[in-house]
Amino acid sequence: LTVVLAATQGCGSAALSYVNMPVKVVMKSSKLIPTMALGLLIIRRGYSGLEYAAAVMLCAGTALFVLSDANVSPDFNPIGIVLLSVAVCGDALTVNMQDKLLNLLKCSKEQMLVVSNLMASAWVLVYILGTGELSRAVSHARSHPGVPLLLAVQSVAQYVGVSFYLALIQGFGGVAAVCVTSCRKVVTIALSFAAFSKPFTVRYVPTGLLVVSGIVLSVLAKQPQKAYAREKHLTLALGVALFVWSVEDYVWL
Repeated sequence: LTVVLAATQGCGSAALSYVNMPVKVVMKSSKLIPTMALGLLIIRRGYSGLEYAAAVMLCAGTALFVLSDANVSPDFNPIGIVLLSVAVCGDALTVNMQDKLLNLLKCSKEQMLVVSNLMASAWVLVYILGTGELSRAVSHARSHPGVPLLLAVQSVAQYVGVSFYLALIQGFGGVAAVCVTSCRKVVTIALSFAAFSKPFTVRYVPTGLLVVSGIVLSVLAKQPQKAYAREKHLTLALGVALFVWSVEDYVWL
């Protein structure tokens, strides 16, 4: 688990040397489907057709929404795409391994968080010592005094976020946790309109509604088969219509 966690974080960060942030966010949005696929293999968890449809809607809506926020054409460097692909698969594997370990070991999410991150940090430390990146990072921090403070704030925020993330995994499963993190990307962009001045595009309307439809369908899919049958079909139909609208709008605008 710790090796996969370290490799996932490393590949995701290294990919930014070859592709821009919108490309990274778009590819990371697609991890829900491999998470479900690995869930079948690792913890033998089954999913209904509606849950797979909800996953596709959620991933497509999130990816299109984030992609709409990009103001420049992304540079698809093959190396960056390979690194992001490894990171996405690693994320999916990490979620399912954490889900299985939390239930198998009966440990708390805090124990899982501390032990896994400490061991993953040890692997990263060995790597940056070998490549010489640690000395360059220390030199940069000395020449930019504000960097350590920003890193400290980021660490606290990340700890809080990961704690809630593991609580979601323990209480509702890996797929539910990934659904929430996928929605977080949309919320992040929406909040950025309040913090930073940027133009609004009509593309946000169908893609945002597609994400909401995916969330609603994922909740309805967990209900008994005959319950809310009409609502399930209407939500699925709405999702298909919003997807078509999103793709057409994205192509033509």
